[in-house]
Amino acid sequence: MRTAISDLREFVAGKSFADFQKDRMAQAAVERKFEVLGKAMYRLRNAHEEIFDAIENGHRIIGMRNNIAHGYDVLDERILWEAIERDLGGVENDLSSVIQTVKGSYDQ
Repeated sequence: MRTAISDLREFVAGKSFADFQKDRMAQAAVERKFEVLGKAMYRLRNAHEEIFDAIENGHRIIGMRNNIAHGYDVLDERILWEAIERDLGGVENDLSSVIQTVKGSYDQ
């Protein structure tokens, strides 16, 4: 999940929304990484719901993945862009906290 988040940031680094709208390769890469991230979140939710619940926008990421996977003809680039700009930082922070908590429980 952390790799997907890092890749998402890299794919839009230095781009404006207008640049992103024109860059079909970046859009495809972002879509793919949201699919990967969303599927990983889905699996985490099913395997460890108590851990998943600590990730504030986890359900949004799963929903984004489902929208990409099942609704290509209605996908709006602005939704992808806003998810990166608005939600990704929180997901990344929550994920880091969860990882530290889980690691800490195994260190004891």
